[in-house]
Amino acid sequence: YLLIAKAIDANFIAIWKSNSERIMAQQLAKKAENIIVSEGLSLRQLKELISTVSLVIGGDTGPTHLAWAMNIPSITIFGPTPGYRNMFETNINYMVESTSKVDPYNINKNDYSIKNVDPKEVITVSRKLLKIRS
Repeated sequence: YLLIAKAIDANFIAIWKSNSERIMAQQLAKKAENIIVSEGLSLRQLKELISTVSLVIGGDTGPTHLAWAMNIPSITIFGPTPGYRNMFETNINYMVESTSKVDPYNINKNDYSIKNVDPKEVITVSRKLLKIRS
């Protein structure tokens, strides 16, 4: 996420749920001036935040799926979960997948291939979606 934030001329809001995620978000914010860390958000507050942003980038989690449902541009990054099963791509909602072989009936919880997704691919799609949105 740091490489993505540094490559795109935009403000980023790092959201978190757990304390460990908050710590990671704070570490990212220390390394890039355009990243701010949100406060803890309720579901209502998360929906309100997503409704105001130009793009949501994240893993196969609630915020990216909310963005899709709210017709907000999004990029969902998939590692050990099957993108074809968990997301429907549109002209403003894209998926980027790792090269991991995914068995949708037996998700490998030790598969950290999401770390191998090329940030350049996310950056390219981000720029495209931000241009559509502006």
